[in-house]
Amino acid sequence: MKPNDPLHAALTKVRSVEPTPELEARMLKALVEAEEQENSAKQELRRRRSPWFSHLRLSLPALASMAIAAHLVLLDPSSSEETFETFVEHRIDMPEQGHAALPIALSLAQHNAKFASVRMDLPHGIKVSPASRVLHTGEPSCHQAGCVYEFMHPTTATPPLEVHVEKPGMYRVEVEHASESKRLREIIVVHASR
Repeated sequence: MKPNDPLHAALTKVRSVEPTPELEARMLKALVEAEEQENSAKQELRRRRSPWFSHLRLSLPALASMAIAAHLVLLDPSSSEETFETFVEHRIDMPEQGHAALPIALSLAQHNAKFASVRMDLPHGIKVSPASRVLHTGEPSCHQAGCVYEFMHPTTATPPLEVHVEKPGMYRVEVEHASESKRLREIIVVHASR
């Protein structure tokens, strides 16, 4: 822009104009109103969000309960698979030093599949030593009463599982093994004495 330009002269004149007190008051009032609207919008958003988050916090236990119930329904033996339960007792003599090994032959041959999913719940004081052909799915999950072992085991004739008893006592081992068509539950009670 050139200094002789009419636009330049008009802009210079506008820059030198002072706002009237009424304009200043209206601008301040508009700024205050805009800030109040923004604050009230934020408060409204917080108010709307708060019940949602508290509802979500209350819903998490309900969702967990629903997930457990769905898992149990899906694993419900009365659904599409046959369920059988057996009970076996073993008595073993413990050596003076060390542990005693007890082979356990599960009824895995009753499954029509090559592998069965095995879940063993063992109390503390007894451990399982799966055969070498077992497909491990992870470390045992231990809790206050014992440990849970989960693995895939071949259903063909293989070396049996072996439990190692560490000290004398009575141990209740609960085993579930399942395939697509069948679910079997075996309760094995081990009486170990010296």
